Amino acid sequence: MGFYRKKPKTTKQPYKKQIVTINIPNQYIDAMDEMKALGIITSRSELVREALKYFFEHEDQLREDLELKFSDIISKIVDKELAIV
Repeated sequence: MGFYRKKPKTTKQPYKKQIVTINIPNQYIDAMDEMKALGIITSRSELVREALKYFFEHEDQLREDLELKFSDIISKIVDKELAIV
């Protein structure tokens, strides 16, 4: 189960929105502004929230995929070391 499903550490309302400052490359800002102009999103914040929501909804699968890839890399290293000996 993903870490975002844990009980909030703060006593504040768990789903209250808070302002977070992040640095984003200009090309992403330009793309977000273009999406807003086309009516695909209503704001930059909406896009960032939706991207984070997608990430957290798929976090378990992403973590599992990373663990499998890491495991595969370790296996290849071990196989190579055993072949050398």
